[in-house]
Amino acid sequence: MSLEFQSLDWSQVEEIAKMLHYQDPGVDPFSVSLGDLYERVVRLPRFVGRKEQATQQVLEDIQDAWYNLTQAEEP
Repeated sequence: MSLEFQSLDWSQVEEIAKMLHYQDPGVDPFSVSLGDLYERVVRLPRFVGRKEQATQQVLEDIQDAWYNLTQAEEP
């Protein structure tokens, strides 16, 4: 299913990471603070997650998934 029509919440770590990577392909995810990462996620189109679900662990999981995407593209 295309992400274009799907709402996102905090449980969709991989999908969120893909969207962040697509929006900012040159960014090192580990250079983004967790506070800034939170702001980036809640500004994503169709994001409907609740604030109380944004735990440090969830944010770190998103950051790790985003980083893995950047590594997969390196030669």
